[in-house]
Amino acid sequence: MLSLRGPAVGDLKDPRMLQKQSPVRPSLIVHRRVVGTEASLDLLCGEVCAELVNSVEGMQDLRTEAFPFEDGVKGSLVVFDFSVKHGAHVRQFQALRLDGPVLTSLTLTVDAVTLNDKAKENYFKALASTRAPSATNATIPTL
Repeated sequence: MLSLRGPAVGDLKDPRMLQKQSPVRPSLIVHRRVVGTEASLDLLCGEVCAELVNSVEGMQDLRTEAFPFEDGVKGSLVVFDFSVKHGAHVRQFQALRLDGPVLTSLTLTVDAVTLNDKAKENYFKALASTRAPSATNATIPTL
């Protein structure tokens, strides 16, 4: 598992907003785990969604869609919104890919209010560049 955080963001997002605004610092968590060869991506995606429904309070607009990776692997994308206690509105994208017995999940969390099409395109391009695990490091599960 690897966790990355984006740079700190300023306190004020939109001066026209009257209520307090809490900026969201983008983050990415990459998690790889061995799930065996019997599980399908659709089944694993369903399990992820069920876990999210049971654990994320105030979740809105949960949906899944196909997500193509640059290397041709067909993945799935789980998308949903939620609010956090300091008033920020968050959007989370979970890109999933299955390479043999290894499931890779890429969890990207961003500010739902300031997310625009260009930023989303850049985020998706970065997520899509993820490759299958390699056998160069014996401690990482591979195909």
